[in-house]
Amino acid sequence: RTRTQIELADLILLLVDQSIGMNEEDRLIIESMRQKHSDKILIVMNKKDKKSNRESITYIKNLNLPCIEISAKKEQNINVLKTKIISKHSHDLFTGHSLVGLSIIEEAN
Repeated sequence: RTRTQIELADLILLLVDQSIGMNEEDRLIIESMRQKHSDKILIVMNKKDKKSNRESITYIKNLNLPCIEISAKKEQNINVLKTKIISKHSHDLFTGHSLVGLSIIEEAN
């Protein structure tokens, strides 16, 4: 079911907890998605307010995928994230497609 939804998605938000880093399984998932869906991935690195795992951040930035660092707890860069989502898929607002991720962010604020 997850793979089907990924295929149908207009935008894929990959949420990474940058304070704990990534394991090999995380890297395999990202690599698999990058090979097939690099044009619709936005990596969101949460917990910007905590000490970061530098190795993971370097790995993610070397992927050359769109990426944003946020702190959901302290509401840092949430508006930047909203703007990126809207600008990447603003056409969906006019074609009637649902922006589920955006509605979840709106509810969090």
